[in-house]
Amino acid sequence: MAAALERWVSGELQELLGMSGRHVPAFLVALARRSRSVEELLERLGETEALRVEEPRVQEFARELWGKVPRDPPKEPPGRAAERAALELQRRSRGYRPVESDDDDDGGGSGPSPAPHHRRRHLRRRRSESPENDSPAPSPAP
Repeated sequence: MAAALERWVSGELQELLGMSGRHVPAFLVALARRSRSVEELLERLGETEALRVEEPRVQEFARELWGKVPRDPPKEPPGRAAERAALELQRRSRGYRPVESDDDDDGGGSGPSPAPHHRRRHLRRRRSESPENDSPAPSPAP
């Protein structure tokens, strides 16, 4: 794409000036790429004194060139992305609320206490070898 654009600029310069240099088209494309508007491009062309920007043909050339140059999206400074991520994290963390646990029995929660849980105690029952022997077995003598 860049080579085709430079060939087009070279042909236009040939018509405007009657000549075209080897590096001039690349320079003009770079100048147009850095310009934010056609007016800025015309101002920069006027500063170089390479073309007479008062001429309507030169102004038309600048408009066409500025329209044909591909634009890169504005680059974000590296610290800006980290700052934006930190702000997003802060925004999300403000929306978090403490979670009330179902295991809390002290009733210290801020909301209404849930209905009491009916818990069964799980006790280990002692197995006996015979049903008539309910007393604990004597410990062996040392």
